Amino acid sequence: MAGVKDYRLHPLAWREVEEADGWYLSHSYDVGVEFLSNLLAGIETILQAPQRWPVYMHGTRRLVVQRFPFSVVYFVTILN
Repeated sequence: MAGVKDYRLHPLAWREVEEADGWYLSHSYDVGVEFLSNLLAGIETILQAPQRWPVYMHGTRRLVVQRFPFSVVYFVTILN
């Protein structure tokens, strides 16, 4: 599989990202920026090779964001 071309974030997942980013920003601007940077880098890595991470729960996969207690839980849908 060559890389994913499209993705969507669940609204509740987006809310979690906003809340976590707000918390980090309130403690340190630099840490807030690093959190978002690491999260976006993780999503980009998933898009390049979505099968790389192990199966997690209910057919999903999970990437643990480096340095932060945050995971990206996702599933791959193949459309023909």
